[in-house]
Amino acid sequence: MGLAKSKKQGEQNAQFDRGDKLLMFLMLAVLSCTSLFLNLDYDARQESLRRARDLSRLATGRLKMTFELLKVPSSRLDSGDSFSWNNWPVNETAIMELKQLSNMLDPGRLQQREIRGTIREDPFVCGTEREEKCLLQGYDQIRQYNTCAILGSGGILTGSHCGDEIDSHDFVLRFNLAPMDGYQKDVGSKITLTVLNLAIMHTVNIQPKLNPLAMTLRLSNRTMFLAPKGKITRLFKHFYQAVRTNRVVVNFKYFPGSMHEAGQLTIREKLSAHVNMTLTGQPTTGLLAVLTSIHFCHRINLYGFWPFDTDSNNRPVPYHYYTLPYYEPRFPREEPHKKGEHHNFDQEFALYQALQSLGVLHIVDRACKTS
Repeated sequence: MGLAKSKKQGEQNAQFDRGDKLLMFLMLAVLSCTSLFLNLDYDARQESLRRARDLSRLATGRLKMTFELLKVPSSRLDSGDSFSWNNWPVNETAIMELKQLSNMLDPGRLQQREIRGTIREDPFVCGTEREEKCLLQGYDQIRQYNTCAILGSGGILTGSHCGDEIDSHDFVLRFNLAPMDGYQKDVGSKITLTVLNLAIMHTVNIQPKLNPLAMTLRLSNRTMFLAPKGKITRLFKHFYQAVRTNRVVVNFKYFPGSMHEAGQLTIREKLSAHVNMTLTGQPTTGLLAVLTSIHFCHRINLYGFWPFDTDSNNRPVPYHYYTLPYYEPRFPREEPHKKGEHHNFDQEFALYQALQSLGVLHIVDRACKTS
């Protein structure tokens, strides 16, 4: 009797064990499927950010051999944006190496002309035979600066409230007369130097009374302009027209002939060898400006440099922080490697991340204020 009862009890326990195991198996299957779905969805939503991380990993991985030489703490590799704009550690050794590599971009090699659009008669340019002494009373020279903000036009600046922080820098470099009016809370209003490309030289002359580019040119009165690309004969003609139409006085700087296309490719090859990366395409105006700034800026902060369509929190990022009907990007960001494009923005961003890891510059990719 006792044996029969024990046997029956054992059969019931076995049934319960099988039931528990089956229930556990079903629960694990549901959890696995849910996890897989969430992971797939997360991966799909963050495809562009993965591309940035992969490129950054490639760059920093190839640079590890350099960290010991430059005595850069390994924690800088994964520190992210944990430093404020004016107190992150600067690597003087790495900066000195880049200065030597990019010596052809030393501001000491710049040539300059002062352009006075306020003279309505014949073209009037300081530095010509007509007038040798005509300076902007100290606004025409690039000196040494402690903090420099280099301001790209990326939509990552939208809603950033970085305007006050940007204007707090000793030197503020902007590109292509990007609009400031109405965007001051995110991008500030201070201008020390504006870097231009040839396309903007044409666009600024279209409907100057309504064109926001012309508005920025007028706000840039009595400041410096730099054209790192192109021959002076082409650049000067269109820019002088814009200066004269908008009646401003500016100092126009440019590199000698050696910094045209051949010089830019030389810079690219030197950078490729220095960081052990294969950089392709022509250097952008932004990269040339960054390399030039290394020669006179102790602490460089990049704002608006973000080539991806979502931020680190997966929020959509517009192409530019502004809307400009007169000028659209030649190639949309959705096709960053379209055949015929001259630049590779993903590679350059990976390079900036590598330089940040080395303590050369700092990428600001977060809001400066919460409200």
